[in-house]
Amino acid sequence: MQSTQTESSTSSTSSTSSTPAARRRADLFAYRAPFVIDKLLMNKTVATEREAEALSVGVKIVVR
Repeated sequence: MQSTQTESSTSSTSSTSSTPAARRRADLFAYRAPFVIDKLLMNKTVATEREAEALSVGVKIVVR
């Protein structure tokens, strides 16, 4: 189910990617926030860096 949501989000984004706002949005979602991953690890919210990365990507999907 998650891949379906991602595919539909990607489809709608690619059709509007010619607008400046859409390009900025794509740049924002492509940005990796290492400080978020560090904070998740430091607070022991996750056990591994891989888990932290998965959570940060998951948040981006939900926000879209």
